[in-house]
Amino acid sequence: MGVSAGLAATGLRPYAHTLSGFAAARACEQLKVDIAGNNLPVRVVVTHGGLSSGHYGPTHHAVDDLAILRTMPNLTIVVPADAAETEQAVLATADLPGPVLIRLGRAATPLVHDTVPEFVPGRAAQLRDGDDVTIVATGPHPVLMALRAHDELAALGISARVLNMHTIKPLDTAALLRAARETAGIVTVEDHLVIGGLGAAVCEVVTQDAPVRVRRIGVPDRFIDRVGDEHDLLVAAGVSTERIVAQGLALAEAQRNDRAPAERHQASRAGSSSRG
Repeated sequence: MGVSAGLAATGLRPYAHTLSGFAAARACEQLKVDIAGNNLPVRVVVTHGGLSSGHYGPTHHAVDDLAILRTMPNLTIVVPADAAETEQAVLATADLPGPVLIRLGRAATPLVHDTVPEFVPGRAAQLRDGDDVTIVATGPHPVLMALRAHDELAALGISARVLNMHTIKPLDTAALLRAARETAGIVTVEDHLVIGGLGAAVCEVVTQDAPVRVRRIGVPDRFIDRVGDEHDLLVAAGVSTERIVAQGLALAEAQRNDRAPAERHQASRAGSSSRG
């Protein structure tokens, strides 16, 4: 990181690589002081994000990296959902001023886009339309789970909007506020701790300007002391399509319950008026 900062100070735009857990911990001071502190155009490409290094165990898990890194001024943070979006993200962030961190996984993951939408840093990609609930996801497995949950909810009569929040910082606050005002609630999905990551960032936005129910799906506040496949570890931690569907249904039901007293009151008033 220190060498990359020196190269950037000479006018170059270096690309540095390390594991995500190491960038947020071992190299955090260099990233903060040398790079972000001087607003230098270093592109830090980190791999093994989330639980993607599952076979290495908890020493290599990176489920707290976003919580640490998104507090760093000047740093743009991007989390592509698949290989095609990664290519677009690299090109779209190449000329941005200041430092950029691109968070990737370890192994190959399925493509989530039929046609990759234009990648605009700071603007969420709306992958599915919907007006009942909103699912906001970031990262390969969470976005794929969100799309599957959309289809399952549709079969149950629930219309779910799906946002791929590929930029964690700056967050697309406009898309989140629209979702808060236009749908019954928001379900966030991430391969990160429920503390300090996407879910926390979404809550920070909507509680200030458009209070709405938010259900956060992520890794619980504990160490994952097992090894295994990334998808299996996520499901064991409670990050799954089934849980997204359950939370989406719960939000839709909560909105119906909210409306019921008002509808009964209106019906009662209408009945009183007709008798009068």
